[in-house]
Amino acid sequence: MTRFVAFPDMHDHPEPLKKIRHVLNSVDVVLLPGDMTNGTIDNLHRTLNIIEPANEHIMAVCGNMDTEQMNMMLAREGISIHRRHRMIDGIAVLGVGGALPFAGKYVFSEDELAGFLNDALEGAPDDAPKVLVCHQPPYNTAVDVTRDGSHVGSQAVRDFIERVQPLVVFTGHIHEAQAIATIGRTKIINPGPIPKTGQYAFAEI
Repeated sequence: MTRFVAFPDMHDHPEPLKKIRHVLNSVDVVLLPGDMTNGTIDNLHRTLNIIEPANEHIMAVCGNMDTEQMNMMLAREGISIHRRHRMIDGIAVLGVGGALPFAGKYVFSEDELAGFLNDALEGAPDDAPKVLVCHQPPYNTAVDVTRDGSHVGSQAVRDFIERVQPLVVFTGHIHEAQAIATIGRTKIINPGPIPKTGQYAFAEI
């Protein structure tokens, strides 16, 4: 049994994690599906400094409000899984950061996201269970709908999920779209930002 916990969209407010160190201690991997900050690398270090004493097994992708500088720093520390995958207990954990053009500078086109997803999958065993950590949610689900009812997710992400069928997708980006959606056998989880909701995503595989 491998346990994952995910905290998307903290936006410079990681303080709630201090209150749930028992959760951080109890899982195998802590996932950060983007927008850890509002663009300040010092605040990314502050977030990691809260998590690492409780659990040093962290995998992350940057969100649209993070930066390429942050992705490079996370890559140097072995934390970034953007455009790559890592194996844990026979599970391939795939990562894609950024979002479609929106606020922030870490944004990409549908074609770029499709390429990043394929990069992350490359070399992963076909028969390995897969988990996707993707800041940008898939199109036309409960996890990409805004307050006005618009669906703003990515068709490229949806196409990838339909084709690959990962067991779980951890996502965020759309703060108000707190839900667990389903595409085929895939569960897609957006718990919303823990500073606002007090919620996080958890899965056992």
